[in-house]
Amino acid sequence: MTVLADGSTDTTVVEQETVSVRYVHKGQPVTELAEIVPLESAKATGVYKAVKQGITAVTGDDGPSLIGANFDGASVMMGENSGVKALLQKDYPVITVIHCVAHKLELSVLDAAKSMPYLSTFEETIKSIFNFYHFSTKRRRELAEIADLLSTMLTNYSSVKAVRWVASKSRALLAVKKNFASTVLHTEDAAGGSKDAKTKGKAASIHKEITSVRFVKMLHFMLDLMDIITETSKIFQREKLTIPEVPDVIQETIMKLMNLKQHMGKHSKEFYENLTANKQFGNQRIQLKGAAPAEYKEDNHIKTLLENAISYIQSRFENFKEAPLVYFKIFNFKFWPQEQEQLAVFGGDHVQCIVDHYKEQLSEEECNKIPQEWVALKSYVAHFRGSPLLQVYGELLRDRPARFQNILVLVDLMLTLSPSTAECERQFSSMNRVKTALRNRLSNDSLQALMKINCDGPSADDFDPEEAITKWLTSGPGGRHIAGHKVPVPRVSVPNRPAATATATSSQCQSKVQTVSISLSDSESTDDEIV
Repeated sequence: MTVLADGSTDTTVVEQETVSVRYVHKGQPVTELAEIVPLESAKATGVYKAVKQGITAVTGDDGPSLIGANFDGASVMMGENSGVKALLQKDYPVITVIHCVAHKLELSVLDAAKSMPYLSTFEETIKSIFNFYHFSTKRRRELAEIADLLSTMLTNYSSVKAVRWVASKSRALLAVKKNFASTVLHTEDAAGGSKDAKTKGKAASIHKEITSVRFVKMLHFMLDLMDIITETSKIFQREKLTIPEVPDVIQETIMKLMNLKQHMGKHSKEFYENLTANKQFGNQRIQLKGAAPAEYKEDNHIKTLLENAISYIQSRFENFKEAPLVYFKIFNFKFWPQEQEQLAVFGGDHVQCIVDHYKEQLSEEECNKIPQEWVALKSYVAHFRGSPLLQVYGELLRDRPARFQNILVLVDLMLTLSPSTAECERQFSSMNRVKTALRNRLSNDSLQALMKINCDGPSADDFDPEEAITKWLTSGPGGRHIAGHKVPVPRVSVPNRPAATATATSSQCQSKVQTVSISLSDSESTDDEIV
């Protein structure tokens, strides 16, 4: 199994560490919440203790072996000398620790943005627009009225999150683009007509910046860039993402960025098409200020930003070219050689390297037979090149053909390794839904139980409540009250028996439940019926 961990604070400002595990069940990778632990210390030793508690809750004395870990990039987690990664590697020498790929993608974009100083001003302007309207219902109402006059659909302004996730930036930029004309007219009106000096100052500052040529051009370019990055980020947030898929996705992303250097995206095309020679923009002919924009291909700022983005992405994902992660790319059959003779010898060295790396988790028989079965697996899987990777290997793991039983151990291992901690983020969202300001006294045990139901439990359509209802009706120190009627717990007095055994039999309990169920369904029931 692989352990995933991440930290966040709940509504009572308690630092909670969610510890999840990923394993393969019926041929599919599954991620489930193992434990949510309030941290005694936010240092590496405190987080390590919480992670170990989660691992122990799953493995016990004779559970699955730990072969991987997936964390964010914080030094307390990924520190080579004293981080949680280093502490876990002392206990599990062959463990493969992976920095969350969705988090690395976001950091690559942030690194690249530092190469263009104006982007800092640009992002502050986006945040200022959000704050200007988010905290004032009056301004939002005025903005909506202007949008109605312009016959445009108003989009709610959303905030730009600090790190998680790229999609929040994309939504914020798209809202600014859709509301651009309405925002320009409203800020101009507020800057000139508001009685509040503070509002006038903020409106004037926003209006001045958003009516500059460089802001509008950057807005449209960043939307093109975010379209590419957001698509990749969403793939990296999939629960069933596998290790062999990551290099393929990164390569595709880099090629799209290279193409964007030479050919403008749809949003940039809109900008150039809607900008007149005298710098009026859009259907409303909004007058922009500043120097006329350079031709797209001649804009060195855009070219530098894209080159840095490509460079940082390549650098941060370099570990997928290192052992042992690089070896797993051989399982991506979409890139296998077409020629039979080349296919016969393809990947043999990498398979042996995987066997050598994880030999402590493999039996002697598996180590000996895996290289032979690899050839047979290639011959079989080559017929399904057009099918999804997870579908092909999932069916093999469910059927477990005898001729592949040893090589499938490596397939199982490959699917168990987790590239992303996005599931931890979803669990934090669940925690915030469960433990609210009105339920701030919720114990950690209850919080964990409710989160497991919310994240991993069956859907309401699949859940059969009969067993839970029966237990609730027949437990507790006294009776239960339903629709104003007391339902006593059935007890039987049996002479010459210990008191502990003098309880109702299961059939008597079931009979009582049925009686209550029947009586409650009748709107005219009386006290005599519910006894």
